[in-house]
Amino acid sequence: MDVTICRLLSLLRHSLFGNQLDHSLFSSMTEAEWRKLFDVSQRQGVAAFVFMALNDLALKPSRPLLLKWISLSLFIEKNYKAQKKAATMLAKDFAKEGIRTLVLKGLAVSQCYPNPYYRQCGDADIFLIKGGKSAFEDGNLTIESLGIAVDRSYYKNSSFSFKGLHVENHHFCTQVRGSKTAKKLEKYLEYMLFSEPTEMIDNTDLECPSAMFNALFLTEHAKNHFLREGISLRHICDWMMFRHKYADALDWKAFEDDSKKFGLWPFAQSMNHLADFIIRGDEKVLNKNDRMLLNDILSDHISTSSQAFSLAGRWVLIKEALKVGWKYRIFSEVSMLKWLWQSCVGYFFDKKPKL
Repeated sequence: MDVTICRLLSLLRHSLFGNQLDHSLFSSMTEAEWRKLFDVSQRQGVAAFVFMALNDLALKPSRPLLLKWISLSLFIEKNYKAQKKAATMLAKDFAKEGIRTLVLKGLAVSQCYPNPYYRQCGDADIFLIKGGKSAFEDGNLTIESLGIAVDRSYYKNSSFSFKGLHVENHHFCTQVRGSKTAKKLEKYLEYMLFSEPTEMIDNTDLECPSAMFNALFLTEHAKNHFLREGISLRHICDWMMFRHKYADALDWKAFEDDSKKFGLWPFAQSMNHLADFIIRGDEKVLNKNDRMLLNDILSDHISTSSQAFSLAGRWVLIKEALKVGWKYRIFSEVSMLKWLWQSCVGYFFDKKPKL
């Protein structure tokens, strides 16, 4: 394996689990190698966690690069705190209207890390509930009553900006257009959101969904991104830290059964193997499919937007899918051609899907 990746993973293990650093990997690094390590960690969305481990290295990068790394880590931390503050205020406004704010992905999964502030977050994804039912439109109207414009152009979620935080208010948790299996999964996910206990984030009105919801949702979300765009090590780290936190609390056999039911199991297995590899550093845990997934993660591919609102955007995703048919053969319950068909049917004939 490439030495830069070996160094990156050694630092991640130390930062996230306290594993012993392999100092021999860093004993004779050139400035170019340090820059490559910085660039890869940034591209993979784990730069701040890698920086945390640098304090325990005898050798460090040059002062200019170290300052750049410090600056990036401080920016990630500052951005996280600002986003959490805005999300907390948003949830408080919703609570005044009797609306519960359940957090999806970023802020929710960050609670699994030893230092949540260093987990990079983009926008805030939320699912709103009132009286045991979806409060999607109630939430939109509440935001508009505050004088904030709401974009309803996308079927899956509305979007708006609240105190500098880009928010996606989810009508659906997943991409459901044109797929019966996706709609069945969506029904199950929403059932768990409505009926299962949640965890409060600190002393706020923000709620984390149940462990089983997050297990299935994180897997589906990462798989969907992988098939259509590609994922980074951050996605694997999210799964790894979630799995670590809920190792004893989650019914993993039930998760396996549900994953098989909804076509998620091949991808879930490889995510488990990659998580084991990051923790242990032993390549023997990886099979052929795992290595193909890892190679794709570590490649320099350019992701396209999953938010294919327009026909042109949809065509871009279709062209990308044609290049990576192997992903569907190994990790999807449907072939690439069937996905293309579902995508077209969904776009033209299922514009406003119902479950």
